[in-house]
Amino acid sequence: MVSMLNTIAEKQPDRKVTYIHAAINGRHHAMKEHVARLASQNGNIQSFVCYESPTEEDRRDQSFDKEGFIDRYG
Repeated sequence: MVSMLNTIAEKQPDRKVTYIHAAINGRHHAMKEHVARLASQNGNIQSFVCYESPTEEDRRDQSFDKEGFIDRYG
């Protein structure tokens, strides 16, 4: 999925994309910094992060959008 996101950012920068990622917590979040950098550099890329069990550090840093699991409500 990150490869697809990289390609869109490079070849279709005007395309709106929401990248959704779920992980146990920030310690298990693959490619976290890379995706955050792409989103910050391109206003058409939005990142949504869901952590099943956020750590205290995740909570302090507000590094996720939703606690629990991905569902149809967000």
